[in-house]
Amino acid sequence: MLKLYTYTTVLVDLRFKIYWDSGRFGHEFPPVAFAAEVVTESIELFLQSLDMSCLDRIRATTRYTMYSFAEPINYEVERSFVWKGLAGGSKLSIRGLSQVEFENQLALMKKRRWQDSIRVEMAVEIKAGTELRNRACAEVTHQLDTKSWESE
Repeated sequence: MLKLYTYTTVLVDLRFKIYWDSGRFGHEFPPVAFAAEVVTESIELFLQSLDMSCLDRIRATTRYTMYSFAEPINYEVERSFVWKGLAGGSKLSIRGLSQVEFENQLALMKKRRWQDSIRVEMAVEIKAGTELRNRACAEVTHQLDTKSWESE
């Protein structure tokens, strides 16, 4: 049976860092804001579609760089609702919200005419290509050289 889902466009404030070599090395990117089409039927589908939108945006951002990847090895994510115009941009973590609380937050965003956003903080582990492995070796060599100069 065909199931049709309800989609909503939300503003996403994405902050991400790419890791490689089992998290020993990493690079933090500047924040990116974009509009994402997400499924609002359930909290699980919402989080899944939000994560896929963010990973697609990260792939597009890193496509022509040494950080490009097809599929991440692993990723960790923290998501929260952020209300613009409130003191300090108040935020509420999505983790632990029930389905009813989640629906209430989406209804509140809709009443405020979607001026609020969803902040996604993501750490993505990728398989390092040749260029990244060479960079990691150069960083380790530089650290060793710096330590040897400091000890003399």
